[in-house]
Amino acid sequence: AGNWLTNPPHDLPRAGVVAPVTPFLRCGIEAQYESERLTVYGTHTDPFFLTNLNLMTTFHPFATQTTASLLVKNLFDEPYATPGGFEHTQPTIEQDGRTIMVALEARF
Repeated sequence: AGNWLTNPPHDLPRAGVVAPVTPFLRCGIEAQYESERLTVYGTHTDPFFLTNLNLMTTFHPFATQTTASLLVKNLFDEPYATPGGFEHTQPTIEQDGRTIMVALEARF
């Protein structure tokens, strides 16, 4: 009892909201905080705060329902790392910075 397990954070709050911007455009924003984690080497990761942004629209060309979205993960390009395992020589693994994804979906 009283020992801190490796890998899980103590705190991991997350909140998000989606709101209409126009009748055809919705905007979603998500914020996530992660406290430090203990690595298998006895060191700790730094805590971090990430923000994700998602823009979505639906339209109906040619009698189909089409959805387009733009997702920006790690909007502010926050540097962060997660714990590595015993198979890694480094105690933490740097994660990707800002990532932008575009999706287009059509339903017939």
